[in-house]
Formats: sequence, structure tokens, C-alpha cells
Amino acid sequence: MRYFKNESTYILANFNTGDTVTIDVYRLSDDVKVIDAALMTEIDTTGRFKYSFSQTISTKTEYLYICSNSIEQQQGKIILGGYPDDIYDRIGAPAGASIAADLVTIDNYVDELESRITSIRASYLDNLSDGAVALASVCTEARLAELDDTNIPADINDIKDELDNNSTKLSSIRSIVNFIRAELL
Repeated sequence: MRYFKNESTYILANFNTGDTVTIDVYRLSDDVKVIDAALMTEIDTTGRFKYSFSQTISTKTEYLYICSNSIEQQQGKIILGGYPDDIYDRIGAPAGASIAADLVTIDNYVDELESRITSIRASYLDNLSDGAVALASVCTEARLAELDDTNIPADINDIKDELDNNSTKLSSIRSIVNFIRAELL
């Protein structure tokens, strides 16, 4: 399991209730013992023992822990730092209360952009509809027959393509936001 580099976590082990359990912790990068025979605390009378582990580190660091009641041992590995901290390094600390709160804000902005684009599309349709009514009164079959691709303004297709591109980009942003939210929550 990985934890933020400044996060404390409990190391847990199962032994017989009432045992005296100690823990040794080694930093794997240089095999240095950072915790030497510290006592673990039993949780009520469950036979489950805990030790609050924290270290001051600046980069991802891996640790081996060995718990013992002097008869048997249990061991495991803890990783502090790495990808949780890499996210902060890349995007910075949350602007709001948390990354989750920031993701909600981003999601709201995306929703607002989608509604604006929908509104813009609707106004274009209204304008087209009004224009069609006006054109219908002055257009005859002969005049309509004159319209072909060479007489239609090129910017109409450009506008349509740009709206479609923006819609695709917003969908991509929403996918990224949902992915980050799933990774962090």
C-alpha cells in the first residue's frame, strides 16, 4: 500500500491476545533500521496489534517491517510517497479544501461550458429558423436551384466543425476529470 510521504499509517499484525509484540522497520534503499524493537499496542483484547508509523522523507521510500512476539514473526512492506505525491507535484496542492473539491469545481465548469455551447447552438438554430422564414418569402424554385456548394459560405461548415470539436474536447475533459476522481477517491 502507498501513502503520502507526510502521512502516518498504522502497521497491523495478528498475534495471541496478551502477547508482547515489537516491531523493527528497515528502509529498503540502504537497509538501515529506522525503528528498533518498538512496542506495538494491542487493540482491545483482539489479538490485533498496531504501531503508528511515520517518517520524514522527500521522495518515494520503501520499508520492510517485521513484527515479533519473540516466538513467531510477521512481515510486510510499506511505501511512502510515489504517485500520490507525484500528483501534487504535477498539478499543485488543491486550490479548494481538497482535490475532490477541486474536481467538483472543474466538473461544474465543464457543465457550464456544455450548457453554453448548447445555448449557442440553440441561438444559431433560432437564427437559421428566422432566416429561413425570411428566405422562404423571397426565394423561388429558380433561386433555390442556384444554390450549390460553391455558393454556400465556407464559414458555416467551419462553425459546425468547431462546435463538434469543442463538444469532443469537453467529453475528453469530463473523462479525464472522472478518471482523476476515481484514482483519488
